[in-house]
Amino acid sequence: MKIHYLPTDSQELLLKAALNLGQDAIESWEEWKRREDIDRIEDASYRLFPLAYHNLQKQGSKDPLLEKLKGVYRLTWYRNQLLFHRTNAVLSAFQSHSIPMLVLKGVPLVLFYYKDHGLRPMNDFDVLVPKSQISLACETLFELGWKVKDETLERYLSLYHCIPFVNKEGFEIDLHQSMLQLSPQNTADEDFWQESIPATIDKVNIRILQPTDTLFHVCTHGATWEKLNLIRWVADAMTILRSPDVPIDWKRLLQTSRKQESVLAMRDTLVYLSQTFHAPIPADVLEEFQRQPARTMERIVYYTGTSEKRMHLGFLFKCWYIHSRQFQSMPWYKKMCHFPVYMQKILKIRYLWQVPFVIGWKALRRIYLSLVR
Repeated sequence: MKIHYLPTDSQELLLKAALNLGQDAIESWEEWKRREDIDRIEDASYRLFPLAYHNLQKQGSKDPLLEKLKGVYRLTWYRNQLLFHRTNAVLSAFQSHSIPMLVLKGVPLVLFYYKDHGLRPMNDFDVLVPKSQISLACETLFELGWKVKDETLERYLSLYHCIPFVNKEGFEIDLHQSMLQLSPQNTADEDFWQESIPATIDKVNIRILQPTDTLFHVCTHGATWEKLNLIRWVADAMTILRSPDVPIDWKRLLQTSRKQESVLAMRDTLVYLSQTFHAPIPADVLEEFQRQPARTMERIVYYTGTSEKRMHLGFLFKCWYIHSRQFQSMPWYKKMCHFPVYMQKILKIRYLWQVPFVIGWKALRRIYLSLVR
């Protein structure tokens, strides 16, 4: 089965220009230029320009086009500096309210792995707080002038793993009540919190994921199909794996993948990184991931989530999977009764009795469209 979240051939060339060493990086860049127009490039590739500039310069490339990439690098550095400055007030306020903070994704990657504000573009700032503190964290953001983006706060709190906030300047913060979309249950993040490590951002005390968990988060977050194929997960993962003095606990990675039911995502991403970019992943680790069984529901959710053509039945399975984990303590018959209410909220259906008709109509419509194309 084709994995739709993997980079295209052209994107892979740009990644090699940004990550590989010596002549291989330069040749990949030259081939990429022959295929693409640098002034008409999609956003996912554009976001790799700063890293490509930095690497190609190190490999001795004298291409005049590097000046354009240098401009993107400088713009990224400037925007990231602004984002860090604006969100520092939020972190300081959380600290003053004694709200524990586990900062995720771009910020720790930029600070502790890339170690350069210009190499990785960031759209937002992700921070996880304990569910017991989520209301206080929201109130603190409101007091600082941040607003919930697009939906109501109640809808995000009841249905989603994070709440996007935006300020008047357009900067965004994703406030997470769960680290992973597919694991909303109350106990899902306990291991991540326990193994997290202390860090400091502008004199504010935070926590970040330890390296193994960071690699897990990068790969599982990247292993889903999006209209904008966020291929930077490849660069993020390779940067972690190549970082000196950053040990990966492969046994923990396997255990976490099993516990979070993400074996398939980790298997496919690690195999791709090893085969395409010669990532330093032990062969026995890859073999162990290949041998791991996966539950039927995990397979359905993974393959529907990574396919460009998502049938509505697959979406329904994914919703049931998230719902059943969110309400795992609920007896199965109560889950069955509650699920239509859950879907009513997800699909924004006015009346409960309309839920099966709307789902049936959407499924038939997708089947019809797939047949006429």
